[in-house]
Amino acid sequence: MNKKIIFTAILGLVMAASFTSCKKDQTCKCTTSWDDTAFDATTSETKIKDTKKKAKTKCEAMSSTFAGSVTKCEIQ
Repeated sequence: MNKKIIFTAILGLVMAASFTSCKKDQTCKCTTSWDDTAFDATTSETKIKDTKKKAKTKCEAMSSTFAGSVTKCEIQ
């Protein structure tokens, strides 16, 4: 009887852990170019520690257009 309870408890913990979101280092790669061309484009990478979904939102928020330059960011 005790083994069955212990097994059920361990199984429950494993199942609960599989449904939680893990915060991991996600790489956000940003490419900046002039007038949306790849000519002379520069790239940079930033680490974002969060869930994949939240990191994607944060990364995409770093995309911008300013004075003829276009920066596009995406999770790698």
